[in-house]
Amino acid sequence: ICPMLNLALNGGIPEGSRVLIAGKQGVGKSTYSLEIAKHAIKQDRPVFFLPIEGRFREQTVTAVSDLNPDDIHIIGSTENNILYGEDYLSIATQIITDVPRAVVILDSLSFLYPKSQGDDAVSATNRPSQPKMISDFLSKVSNIIPVRKSVLISIAHTYKSQDKYDGETHITKGGNSSQQQADIFLRCTSAVDWKEKDEVIGKLPKWKILKTAIGAPYSGTVDSYLRFGYGVDDVKENFELAKEQGLITQGGAWHYFNFSDGEKFQGEAKALAALRENQEVYDKLLNDIL
Repeated sequence: ICPMLNLALNGGIPEGSRVLIAGKQGVGKSTYSLEIAKHAIKQDRPVFFLPIEGRFREQTVTAVSDLNPDDIHIIGSTENNILYGEDYLSIATQIITDVPRAVVILDSLSFLYPKSQGDDAVSATNRPSQPKMISDFLSKVSNIIPVRKSVLISIAHTYKSQDKYDGETHITKGGNSSQQQADIFLRCTSAVDWKEKDEVIGKLPKWKILKTAIGAPYSGTVDSYLRFGYGVDDVKENFELAKEQGLITQGGAWHYFNFSDGEKFQGEAKALAALRENQEVYDKLLNDIL
């Protein structure tokens, strides 16, 4: 996904996983799913993006560096073929069943509506509920995903609810089954503006890992760096990880590259530029980060 989350997840997302990415609208959930897609494509995995919300644009893909829209199979409604909840889930099931090692992105579960909800002739008591539809789908594909070595990424919106017994709780739109059946559950708890001087250059999402495929969930929150027009800023994230691990130390305005013969750079901007512009130095850093 990104260096910070990969470390907290003990290496990233294993194949055969069901992943749920939840958070408020506008925090970058779709972008993080496309970061997963980018790395999957580099592994020669077929990627299918189902834009259920209908807000998908080519700019959504081009906002992630090194990601070509032509490398993603985008399946959504067209003028002559409107897709409903059942259609999207049927397509996803077919892909997971027929295409080995596929990465399927559902964006998002919160906008999956049965066709009958738009039919006034159908009574409310006969309408299939959204949570049941999602639950049935997940039950159907759960034993197929690990066999086909696929990855299912489901995106969902959250909102806050005040409960008189539990206090503030986060509710994921799309039913409890999406949370219960996920192998990895990531929730973005906040995303403030990322500023350089007075210019907003991106977002700073904070992630809570509520479930992992291997081992106990990471107990803290994970900071990430999302740059507009670029996607996840891997260099910045690895720079911060290197500082945490003592590979880069700071004295006043100077940054010392302890992993690279003690090279020093005045100011963070110059230190980051050195990593971006010198692949050999950056590779040394990547080799030394735990």
